[in-house]
Amino acid sequence: MNIIIVTQVVQSRALEEEAERCIPGFQVKDYQVAYSGGFQKNHPLTHVLFDDCAGNEGVAFEVSHPDFQVDEEMNLVARRDVMDSGTVMFIHGVNKHADDMAQVDIVGAPPRSPQALREKIGLGHGQPYRSKRALYPPSMHVNENMEPPFPKIIGTVSLHPTSYSS
Repeated sequence: MNIIIVTQVVQSRALEEEAERCIPGFQVKDYQVAYSGGFQKNHPLTHVLFDDCAGNEGVAFEVSHPDFQVDEEMNLVARRDVMDSGTVMFIHGVNKHADDMAQVDIVGAPPRSPQALREKIGLGHGQPYRSKRALYPPSMHVNENMEPPFPKIIGTVSLHPTSYSS
């Protein structure tokens, strides 16, 4: 019986020492993922190492790129098939014990262009066409106790281009 107590004391001290060494948050701050023409939906890109030193209960992850997420097994995965990922993204992990960020570098990915859509539809690098417009909405009356179904059309607005000389 004395041996069991000694073993439990040694185990509890080892756990206390481990808890003292634990730093809440991402255990690795920089990840690298190789780009090979795109990412497939739900295919793990990398495993993230996050520890809040209290069991990781209720950890929520946010990824700076909307097409990626961290799944239940703490793998970074694409929500859908992604061709244009950019060259870097950030993962934010948070719960009541930890709040930390990590960076994911996409090695070999082409840089994202803010003009990508314009280039794809053939507008190239030209300046966008701008014109001045006047908006004259008609007066509209909305009853406070309108009956369903909703939404209801309560009026229309039309745009009439005007010319201004500068």
